[in-house]
Amino acid sequence: MLHKNISPLPILLAGVLVFLSPVSLYAANFFVTQDSGAKKTGDTIRATLYIDTTGANINNAEAVVSFPQNLVQVQSLSTFGSIFSLWIEQPSFSNQNGTITFSGGVPNPGFTGSRGKVIEITFKALTVGDAPVTVSSASILANDGLGTDVTSPPSNTVISIQEKTPPPVPEAPQPTND
Repeated sequence: MLHKNISPLPILLAGVLVFLSPVSLYAANFFVTQDSGAKKTGDTIRATLYIDTTGANINNAEAVVSFPQNLVQVQSLSTFGSIFSLWIEQPSFSNQNGTITFSGGVPNPGFTGSRGKVIEITFKALTVGDAPVTVSSASILANDGLGTDVTSPPSNTVISIQEKTPPPVPEAPQPTND
C-alpha cells in the first residue's frame, strides 16, 4: 500500500480563499416617501426617493421610477441635498411614459446610511385613484473596488388621490320685512 504525505497547506489556502471571497452581507434598498395628509385632485405632491444602505458602503445607484401618468404627472425633479454629487445620467422624466430615470455616484469614501436622499419628485394629482410609485431596474453598487451589487427589493409607495371638494357656497342673505 502506497502512502503519500499530503500537505495541509492547499486545503488551508482553499478555505481561506472561500472565507475571504466577496460575498455581500448587506442588502441596500430604495424607498419612496411622500408628504403626509390627504391628496386631492389638482394638488402638488412631494415624494422623495431614498436609499437605505443597511450598513454597506455604496458609491453608485441607478433605477427607473414608474408612475401611472393618467393619475399623476411629474412637474419637477430636484437633486438638492442628494447623496450623489456625480451624475452619470442626470435625473429626467417622461410623463408620456410614466418614468423617471437616473444614475448617480458618490466619490470615495462612498455613502453609508439609512436615509440617503437621491431625488425629490414634485407630482401634480390629475384624477381620483391610487397611484403606485414603484422602483424597478434598480442597481445599488458597493464601494468595495469590485462594484458588488448590494441591491435588495425596494419599498414603494401609493399616492391616494381623492376628489377635491368645492368650497361651500355662502348662503344668500335673507330679506328682512321691515
